[in-house]
Amino acid sequence: MNGRITGGAPILSFDSASFFEHASMMSREQILTRLAQKRVILHSTQPLDRFRTSPPFGHREITKNLFHYTNPRFLPKLYRSEAANTLLDRLRAMHRLRKLRALAGGERPILYIWHPDFAEEVGRYGESCVIYHIYDDYASFSSDSRIVEREKQLLRTADIVFIANEELIEAKKRMWDREYIHLPHGVDYQHFSVASQLTEDDLPNDIAKIPGPRIGYMGRLNNKVDFDLVFELASAHGDWSFVFVGPESREDCGAAIERMEALPNVFTLGAKPYSEMPAYWSALNVGIVPYQSQSGQWAFFGSPLKLREALATGVPVVMTPLADAKGFGDLVRVASDLDAWSASLSSALSEERGGEQSLNRQRYAMQNSWDARVEQIEAVIATF
Repeated sequence: MNGRITGGAPILSFDSASFFEHASMMSREQILTRLAQKRVILHSTQPLDRFRTSPPFGHREITKNLFHYTNPRFLPKLYRSEAANTLLDRLRAMHRLRKLRALAGGERPILYIWHPDFAEEVGRYGESCVIYHIYDDYASFSSDSRIVEREKQLLRTADIVFIANEELIEAKKRMWDREYIHLPHGVDYQHFSVASQLTEDDLPNDIAKIPGPRIGYMGRLNNKVDFDLVFELASAHGDWSFVFVGPESREDCGAAIERMEALPNVFTLGAKPYSEMPAYWSALNVGIVPYQSQSGQWAFFGSPLKLREALATGVPVVMTPLADAKGFGDLVRVASDLDAWSASLSSALSEERGGEQSLNRQRYAMQNSWDARVEQIEAVIATF
């Protein structure tokens, strides 16, 4: 076991994305890095094809006890033979299990599955428990009918199903009626609460030179963003600066982003390191979550991490009426059209920085941290 100390069964984790792909800490990273404080975890993504090089020994260490597995070149993903891929899947499972045992010993692992594509991994490892953690409504925005069938398979076979959005539970019950555990997203409170202590002297140069008031979105600019709404808001309020910090999906949304950027009061700053995000939050007067809010849209059943991060910083936040907006009360302003957004932003800009409402937001975030969420996960695991 290489001297590693663990306090529970090791975990085999499966998702379609690797670690830190989006220059940020997503929910998966937040949870797994904390679970790895007590357990060895081996995280896997989709197998690579034979033309891509894999790391030595098929795994690399992310942090203590947490490893990313890549299938070796002698077990590639093929594209023409389903039978060959089925055999290779089983061989990869054997190889993966050997890697885990070398790291953590022979205890039966827990399977922690984050995406329906990995439904067929169930039963290949002599696992003690299967967890399916739903943080997106894959079935509604995927054109692949196999996703629906794989998700149904996981809903039938998983011992534990966590769902980040409470509204999504009813939709999943219509797919398969069983017990679901509502586990809302948390926030890295210790990391983001620092923002409330920073001053103008602590701000990064690129955002410090943007005139105030600054209204900002911290996250990926992709199809979930309501670019028309943002354009209308920025056009109507030329004396407000609209700042966007995060990766940009220009291959999908390039025209919408360029239309927005053409306005003199819109500033796109690109992706920033996770370590710098509190300073960027501190520069904002108001945070926004301007997502497409119609039912069936990608973001409708989401649970925006940037909303929780805003609460931890104390910065007031305005968002579109997503299903996730329920339950926050007056900690979050919800607006559904241009007039409501203008009124909500004006109200938020009039708030006293560091006032009672700001402290209330931070108290909520502190009570709903990722540490608290992982304690809930460990408590549920302990029942199996």
